[in-house]
Amino acid sequence: MKKNTEHLLIDSYISWMTQNDYAESTVKFHKQTLKIYFDFINNNCLSIEEGFTFESLEIFKKLHPYKGKCCAVKGFSHYLFKNQIIQRPITNIPFRVLPDEFEDYLLTYEKIFGITQPHLDNKRRVLYLFSEYISKRKIKLKNLKIEIIDDFLSQYNAGRPVSTIKYRLAHLREFLRHLHMKGIIRKNLALLITTPRIYHHTRPPKFLRSNEVKQLLKTLLYTTPREIRASAFTHIACDLGLRIGEISKISLDDIFFKEQEIKIPERKGKNP
Repeated sequence: MKKNTEHLLIDSYISWMTQNDYAESTVKFHKQTLKIYFDFINNNCLSIEEGFTFESLEIFKKLHPYKGKCCAVKGFSHYLFKNQIIQRPITNIPFRVLPDEFEDYLLTYEKIFGITQPHLDNKRRVLYLFSEYISKRKIKLKNLKIEIIDDFLSQYNAGRPVSTIKYRLAHLREFLRHLHMKGIIRKNLALLITTPRIYHHTRPPKFLRSNEVKQLLKTLLYTTPREIRASAFTHIACDLGLRIGEISKISLDDIFFKEQEIKIPERKGKNP
């Protein structure tokens, strides 16, 4: 890939990040990471389409195991996809081409509803497993029965949380409805799939009393970086009364250690 093209793509992405108020440290990290990734693409003689795939990122991950770099590359791939530079962004699973009936459904659903790429990836993941299941058993779509669906779901959803099962059933139900509308299956099997009930658990308290706050702070740990980060968040919430959304948007650029001050990038109600 030509260096000029690389620089133009990176510069346009960095400009987009700056316009969307990303922290200066984040923008700098993404710029450095993308330069490293393009060197990786060029060293392996990959095109931009070949470079931004699940498989290529997995190879890069072995050379640069820091998770933040992979996240930066994935974010950039979504930017390239939105600007129609690559056909699809990097997903959390390898892209698999499904049988024609499955691909036709995904294409139709995407055109009608304009769903996001992560949502489409989730559908593809569920349909891939279902396609593998019926393929191994040499079952044709026109011969589907509810007993086959039930057996697949009992194997696929075993040990999964009810909330996960619920959205997976929704994906499969929509596909079966599509097959019925197309005349591929006579009976609408989607109507026979039932969703398990989800019962509400005890809700957490809306506030903590002073003695409960002290008890909470005593349980905090300071051994690992993750524990230290969680402890810092908890102290900020308790001492400054900030909301979760406000704390999550604080970066190192917003903390002034010498002045002992913290800048809140965005408060609820746009209050300073």
